[in-house]
Amino acid sequence: MTNDPYATPSVSGYETPHAAGGLVSQAAIQQLVGTRPWVIFFAVMMFIGSGFLVLGALGMAMMGGMSSLASSRSASPFPAGIGFALAAVYLVLAVVYIFPGVKLVQYAGAISRLVRTRQESDLVMALDRQRSFWKLVGIMMIVMIGLYVLFIIGVVLSGVAAASRM
Repeated sequence: MTNDPYATPSVSGYETPHAAGGLVSQAAIQQLVGTRPWVIFFAVMMFIGSGFLVLGALGMAMMGGMSSLASSRSASPFPAGIGFALAAVYLVLAVVYIFPGVKLVQYAGAISRLVRTRQESDLVMALDRQRSFWKLVGIMMIVMIGLYVLFIIGVVLSGVAAASRM
């Protein structure tokens, strides 16, 4: 920077004042652009996984229908309604898988906007979308840990109850 007050101001992508809402450096943009293909890959994997869960739910529902027909004729190896219960669980999981995928698509879109505009507001938007994704994943992780703890407690209690009957 020169001390000449009459000199033409020069702007390079690396030395713009960010507090004034200026341009984001090319180096920062390249770091986010490097993550974008992976973000899209994981979003697509989430959607594909959700689709497979829906197919699995259909298969479980068909199994439930067949087991209820078989149980009316003879002894079935599956309890009546287990296929429908598993189908419901698969459908819930399919819906749960969609939300992180949507968050990742929004993050990838924010990165694309940042590449086009190079504005600090778009960088903030991209980072906010990333934060939103990780917040959702963190909440899902806490819920899953809670469900695991409840499941373990249930298995231990059912084992103790079974042992006490003997």
